[in-house]
This record gives sequence, structure tokens and C-alpha cells, in this order.
Amino acid sequence: MGGDARAAAPSLARVLKDDGNTDVRCEAARSLGLVGAHPRIPDLTKALKDETAAVRLAAAESLILLGADAESVIPVLAKSLKSAKPEEQY
Repeated sequence: MGGDARAAAPSLARVLKDDGNTDVRCEAARSLGLVGAHPRIPDLTKALKDETAAVRLAAAESLILLGADAESVIPVLAKSLKSAKPEEQY
């Protein structure tokens, strides 16, 4: 995706932070990775602490796509693998 898609990154970051709908936050996190929004790595890193596992994992996936430091992503992925909650297992 090109520059036009990356232009949406600030809006996607706001949605990731503020939207009350888990599915919407997940898609915002995924979209940030897909459009190559490297300047939004800090927003995705904050989303690793989201209350919802699906959002945390979507943020982790995008961080991986963007080439972020593995040290921030691995703990989230490890936690989801160890979780007894089905909604947190991927």
C-alpha cells in the first residue's frame, strides 16, 4: 500500500486507542501494520497492554510486520500461548 493508505495512520492510531469496540480496535491495529505505518510503532506498542487479548495479538502481528524489536512482542505472544482462556489462545 502506498502513501495514500499511510495517510490514514493517524486516524487509525486514534481508533486503536479510543474506540470502545474490540473488533474495530483489532482492525485498526492490523491496518497500521498493513499500510506500513512505521511512525505508529509507539501506538502499537501501547496496544500490547490493551485489556483485550485479540487487540494485543493484532498489535503484536503488526509490530512484527513493521520489524519492531522482538523484545516487546515476544512476551505478549508467550502469554497467549500459556493462557487457559480460549479467547486468548492463538
